[in-house]
Amino acid sequence: MASKDRERAENKLKRELEQLEASKQASASERKSRIVIIGAVALVVILGGIGISKAMNGSSSSSDTASTDTSSNSTSTTGDKPTVADCKQVKTISTKAKKYNPGYDQIQLAKDKTLGMFLKTNCGDIEVEFEANAPTLTKNMIFLANTGAPVQRIPGDDKSGVKNIEGYFDNSPCHRLTTSGIFVLQCGDPTGTGTGGPGYTVIDENMNPGLKDAGNGSVIYPRLTVAMANSGPNTNGSQFFILYKDSPLPPNYSVIGTVTKGIEIVDKVAAAGVKGGETDGSPIQQLVMSKINSFEKYQLPQ
Repeated sequence: MASKDRERAENKLKRELEQLEASKQASASERKSRIVIIGAVALVVILGGIGISKAMNGSSSSSDTASTDTSSNSTSTTGDKPTVADCKQVKTISTKAKKYNPGYDQIQLAKDKTLGMFLKTNCGDIEVEFEANAPTLTKNMIFLANTGAPVQRIPGDDKSGVKNIEGYFDNSPCHRLTTSGIFVLQCGDPTGTGTGGPGYTVIDENMNPGLKDAGNGSVIYPRLTVAMANSGPNTNGSQFFILYKDSPLPPNYSVIGTVTKGIEIVDKVAAAGVKGGETDGSPIQQLVMSKINSFEKYQLPQ
């Protein structure tokens, strides 16, 4: 009898030990899954940060396939109160980027004119003149700027009036400001996330137009420079950045223009700082472009 009792006790203890071991293994597996998930989140944060190789990250990889989206941009109406006296509170902020089939090749550039774009913002207008050595990217920016150009309600009927079509850049925020190491304000993404693009990509041009060597494989992008953001070679879309101070960066970014008016607006936004006291992130003072318009200027004979 005692032998049977001892056998039952040993079997019970064996089952309890097996259950305990199984529980430990399940707990270890769960911890491993959590570590993998946390590691993935950390990787995303690192890649979206200020690492020089990704410093001017542009659109997401999903923008390689062109598509047409005629729906209106989603909008937010919760603009922050301005921290800069010259800026107005924003009533409408875009949250969605339209997708287009690339139509920039239909643009013809006049050779006897200076081309550029006006950034119509809540803090004033910023004027950019395009670089002659970036003709394809110039065509692309003009194409995106003019997707919202007024058109006749009835083509050919001058009395039919005009209608305004929502443009690609309408109500899009400048979503990123850096205040240490490199000094840029990044704009051109209607989603405000840094991952939005027009649904296609454009080739690199004017990558290193005689920029001063900064050592360690970098060059100095001077104050007033406007260049395209990207996520690798030939991945330009709609995002661009403005240098408000000389900054060392790898010569991986297509220089498309120079700010000729309104750099003081960028200076004020930069002086207001980055949310949360960071050096790379959303600017405290919102700079929202109600629209970007392209322009032409006649060049006087030399």
